Amino acid sequence: MNPSTPDRPSGLIRAELERFEKNYRSRFAFPDVFLQKLLQYVGSKPGKRLRPMLYLLVQGAVSPASAKDVDVAVLIEMLHTASLLHDDVVDATEKRRGERSLNALAGNKLSVLAGDYLMSMALSQALSMPYPDVVPVLSRILVDMTRSELQQAEMERTQAVSESKYLDIVYGKTASLFEASCELGARVQKAGSDRVELFKRFGRHFGIAYQIRDDIQDFTGDAEAIGKPVGQDLGNGNWTLPLILAVGKSDERERRLFFKKMGRFSNRDRGWIFDFIRSHEGVESAWARTEAETREAALLLESIPNTEYTDALKALCRPDPEK
Repeated sequence: MNPSTPDRPSGLIRAELERFEKNYRSRFAFPDVFLQKLLQYVGSKPGKRLRPMLYLLVQGAVSPASAKDVDVAVLIEMLHTASLLHDDVVDATEKRRGERSLNALAGNKLSVLAGDYLMSMALSQALSMPYPDVVPVLSRILVDMTRSELQQAEMERTQAVSESKYLDIVYGKTASLFEASCELGARVQKAGSDRVELFKRFGRHFGIAYQIRDDIQDFTGDAEAIGKPVGQDLGNGNWTLPLILAVGKSDERERRLFFKKMGRFSNRDRGWIFDFIRSHEGVESAWARTEAETREAALLLESIPNTEYTDALKALCRPDPEK
């Protein structure tokens, strides 16, 4: 799976992505000068746009000939951006996509409030949508994301970790938004309930694989390429899958020492923990889970008619040659 290079299918939906970008940026224009300056800084940092891309490709997979809505994709991306603002405060992140994060630039208070504003604005604008499913789905996303962040904080506090708890958190904080992007893309095109469920499951598996891949990059990535320091999640005490799987393969003595080092964490401990993960093949085991989730996502697409849109979705599920 290679979501770091989503340009492969973008030509198919280039016009829609351009309309999305124009629409998205227009949401950050306000008569209030301070608010506009604050939110335009946030809006000027485009990410991969994977969620809008999935939403648009699913629309095409359901009904290739019909016009593609981009307004719902804008609201999805607003929620995603808001969640990043909150994450950066919780994790004390100083860089996002290679540049200073809003909390590093303007402080935690303004960053949290800006995230709250974007979430409120997304839900408010969803009320005027001609699609009755948008508000319930976006509301569900907010519940899932908030619940998962609380679960993650509790897991970090108690160190009561397990793969199942990790996957539940990953679903809530990441995969639920991918799932909703695919679900709404299908619903807007009035797909049948079976087809909606299929695309929901596709988005869920895709999102879980995406988050695991991101967690792996915390140990193997390049800081410039991933836009944040390597080891940042580890330093914040986040329990990611490479860690959890490595601990599961260790003996009792190693496990006690590992928990001790995670609890106090220093630069010296960082090196030991990296060696611990390597010696117990935590990264390799996590990659195997990523590939399993990716295969599940791709397999779902085999049960629907093959089009250039389904081909584009499959392209996003291909193994990453740089792993």
